[in-house]
Amino acid sequence: MTRATVLSITEGQPASWPAIPGFTGTVADAAATWQRLEAWISHRWPARPVVMIVEGPGTFLPPLAPLSIATVEGWAGGGTWASASLAEMAAPLGYALDADTSFRFTGTVGDDTDPPAVVLEAARRLAEFFASIAAEPSTMAGYTSETLGDYSHTGRPSAWAARAMVLSGAADLLRPWRALR
Repeated sequence: MTRATVLSITEGQPASWPAIPGFTGTVADAAATWQRLEAWISHRWPARPVVMIVEGPGTFLPPLAPLSIATVEGWAGGGTWASASLAEMAAPLGYALDADTSFRFTGTVGDDTDPPAVVLEAARRLAEFFASIAAEPSTMAGYTSETLGDYSHTGRPSAWAARAMVLSGAADLLRPWRALR
């Protein structure tokens, strides 16, 4: 099976992010936590608009879920898109793009129900990890502090946010929702 190439994904921002049970931080902290989680997983809560540009030929397996496609258009050249039939593209796994051209899938991605308890627990762990780092950065593995005469420098590893998913335990909880790449 040849896979079609996803050229771009443009997601809108949700009106609000799900509440994180037990987390007492700010709304901005919760939003940052959900954005980090979404970089790690393919499922979305809550729903928001999405546009995906996909290059055929091949099978298009949507990388985000749950996905509701409203329109499909094929590149007609000259800066225009022409309507295409989603029903004709349906395949057992995704969509069969027969033409050697680009397609624009427009719709909605995400679920307006509450995230499962395990996803909320992962969000709580990650949010608390970020909060603990902000409150006391010297407790983080890899934290450095150097003094040279009157000059002192303290810092954290450049990849601390990426490692936060693993160090907080959130990554293990999110395995069933892991993004396919």
